[in-house]
Amino acid sequence: MNKKGFAVAAALLVGAGLTPALPGVGSQAARAEDLNKVDFETSATWEGQTRITGYVRGNRGQAAQPVRVIIRGLDAKGHVISQVSSAVDDTIPADSRAYFEAQVPSSPAYRVNVDGS
Repeated sequence: MNKKGFAVAAALLVGAGLTPALPGVGSQAARAEDLNKVDFETSATWEGQTRITGYVRGNRGQAAQPVRVIIRGLDAKGHVISQVSSAVDDTIPADSRAYFEAQVPSSPAYRVNVDGS
């Protein structure tokens, strides 16, 4: 791929809100009035899968529970190739954050969203 093709591909990935399989920030939460951000990192596991760890941040004046994260594995073109749902075990305190972790199939990139319903 030439430099121009690479720049276009990178711009499309960034514009689509895709996150590479490196430390990053997830996309906007599904219920923006309750939860507004997912910060996460990835690491390889010895089983050939990927471990995703991070925090879901709350932005309103009261605690949020139950909360699940939906982790979608994406191929190089941004198509979903896997999906895992994982519970955030803790209540998210008012205007704070709660930790989560999940083991998922390895993918070139991931999108992490919150399902607060």
